[in-house]
Amino acid sequence: MLKRRGLVILSALFAVAGLTPAAPAYAKDLTSAAATATSACGNYAAKTAFVTYGSSHYGLTQVSYSSCTRNAWGYLLSYLPPVNSAGNYEGFGFIRRSDGHEPNYCTIPVGATSCNTDQIYDGGYTSFAYGYVYSGSTVGYGQTGSY
Repeated sequence: MLKRRGLVILSALFAVAGLTPAAPAYAKDLTSAAATATSACGNYAAKTAFVTYGSSHYGLTQVSYSSCTRNAWGYLLSYLPPVNSAGNYEGFGFIRRSDGHEPNYCTIPVGATSCNTDQIYDGGYTSFAYGYVYSGSTVGYGQTGSY
């Protein structure tokens, strides 16, 4: 981020002086190094759990984790038909960190069957995901283990 700010300042200085900066000779090397670093990072579906009502499986919830950013987020997938405009088959997914911090939840939008929660910084903590899927008057619930 600091390098980006430095480039913005340098670009602004060149613009004030009426000059056009040339791309540095090492720019290609930096781009390929960044691509290599990014490919070494990974997003993992760390833990999953069924969303159930009794013995019926209404969906799946999972906690995912990025080793690059140390962020975790929740995902909710409904096995029921897509949410309709009457609100049938609604679903809500959550992510909770071990210190109790819980950002905004996700809601499965009309016409869809899944949603992702906001990401939460997870460095030094564990997190788990949980979700609810509604079918008429019954509610399925699922909670992953902590990761």
